[in-house]
Formats: sequence, C-alpha cells, structure tokens
Amino acid sequence: MNPRLARDFGKRRYARLYLIATEGAVTEPHYFHFFNSQEVRVECLRARGKSSPKDVLAIMKKGLNRMSMRAGDEAWLVVDKDKWRDEHLQLLHDWVSEKRDKVVKRGLAVSNPKFELWLLLHYADADSVNSSSSCDSELNKHLSGYKKEVPEAMFDSEKICGAIMRAKRLDTPPCLDWPRKTGTTVYRLVKSMCRDVTRTN
Repeated sequence: MNPRLARDFGKRRYARLYLIATEGAVTEPHYFHFFNSQEVRVECLRARGKSSPKDVLAIMKKGLNRMSMRAGDEAWLVVDKDKWRDEHLQLLHDWVSEKRDKVVKRGLAVSNPKFELWLLLHYADADSVNSSSSCDSELNKHLSGYKKEVPEAMFDSEKICGAIMRAKRLDTPPCLDWPRKTGTTVYRLVKSMCRDVTRTN
C-alpha cells in the first residue's frame, strides 16, 4: 500500500483478504495493489486473454476454489459497462446476490463507461463524460500520457476520498445493480478497504 495511505488510514493487526477479479489486465490490478498493507491483502485475478463478464466470473469461481478464505474476507467482480449488454452484467449481479452459507462477502463494481472514470474522479467531476473517448480525454488532462499503468504517486488518501465523494454524488439515488448512466460503483469496494484499516482508529 502507498505509505501515505498507510499513515493516513492507520494500522490493523491482521490483513483482510480482498479477492478481486478484473476485466482489465493492467490498470485495475495496478490500482488495487496500492491498498496492500498490514491491514488489507489484495489478490487480483485476471482472465488471461479473455475479458467478458462471463470470463471474469469464471476466474473468480476458480480463485475461490483455490484460495483459503475466512469470515470477513470479500470477493469482488470489477468490470466496465462499455460494450457489454445488460444480460452480461446481470449474470454477475445474480452471482453476487446468491444466498450462500459461506460468510465471504460478494460485491460487484461496475464503471460506466469504464474503469478510467474512477481514476478521473480522483481529480475532477465527470460532468462532460458520455463515452469511453471523452473519459480518456478528460483523464489525460490530469494524467498526461496515461497508458494504462497507474502512477502510484498520483493517488494519495486525499484524492481517494475525493473520488469516493464524487462517485457517490453520481450514484444518486444509489443503484441496486450497476450504473445505467455515467458513474461507477468502484467506490463501494474502495470504501470497504479504507474502512477496514480505520476501524481500530
């Protein structure tokens, strides 16, 4: 985890596991690994060469079968709305909504149009974003030359808190599945990780 985040968010005696299956092979894992610390352990799963929601779900199921999960750990699916139809995302939402005996929390984080919207929200509101290309254009105003890899120094706790605030504002009223317009529910996953390391403060 970024040392600045660790200092701001405090310490915890054990690491809660966040198992995250992502559509993207570079940006999402790069970003979420910033949260690794004594309090939070992040494991990102990627469907190599495949990125459909169905593939993301399949790699999550394989990961859950081989990982040792315990009470309080969380399993999250992180995908873009972008080109996927509602029925593709419904498959993921149905899995998250299943009633299971296991006490591992399941979550679905969807960005409309794509994950880069969440990165943009660390810097500014997304009022002018209505497509993937406009999202890229706005993000490049703040991260000039952005090429999928996320610069750690650019995402401190203050920017993360700002992104959560802006994303919540877009998510009004809070969606029950995924954003139908410009927005992202990645903030729910990030809030969970941040809350986990502040619980004992």
